[in-house]
Amino acid sequence: MDVASGAIIWRTDLPVYLLSGIAITGGRVFAVSRLTPNYPAAQQGRLYALNATTGAVLWSATTAATMDGNPAAANGLVYVGTQYTSQGMIAFDSATGAIRWQRQDVTQFRQTPAVTSSALLVTNSSGGATVLIRALNPLTGAQLWSVNTAAPAAGGDPIVANGVVYFGSRIGNRVINAVRLDTGATLTTLQLATGSGNHDISPEIVNGTVLGALTNEPGSGTPTLQAFRLP
Repeated sequence: MDVASGAIIWRTDLPVYLLSGIAITGGRVFAVSRLTPNYPAAQQGRLYALNATTGAVLWSATTAATMDGNPAAANGLVYVGTQYTSQGMIAFDSATGAIRWQRQDVTQFRQTPAVTSSALLVTNSSGGATVLIRALNPLTGAQLWSVNTAAPAAGGDPIVANGVVYFGSRIGNRVINAVRLDTGATLTTLQLATGSGNHDISPEIVNGTVLGALTNEPGSGTPTLQAFRLP
């Protein structure tokens, strides 16, 4: 759509059950979807690359399991996760859709990775009483470091600023964690408001300020927004 007027510039209809997220880079839109269900067969995932100017489909890639994570695109790759260990995290070539690397042990559900030229940051719960964040080599998928924190669910999306990775922990002690981008060493934790907060925490950084929100189911508590100054 045109930013100034809202006029529709192009529209592309795709044979999918739902779209779970998009990423935009290099004049292309990358859309992750589930295929239309064909019960009793399991749903598959599909990644489309569209021309950002015309909406024309440039290529598509299909995966055996659904892709439940939101995509991130950089370094000539498109990164997409899933909740299923049979598939895990996949890095697709943004020009062709070919798989460049895959890690079945790295899973995500709805999260969007943060990506820089040196690291791909992936958050998820390890399934126990710790939160796991991993830094992977964005070109090869090799693990650079991983960090567990004392909370049973991460969720949400990580974000990077000034060589620091910020990510939330939402159960128990609800905080925003800050760790070094190069090593994963903990720098600080930013305490959010107490009380119920059952949605994922995805920090944002605006004009040198870290923003963190706690939201609740309707009627179950008062949402809060807190701001912290960047170090």
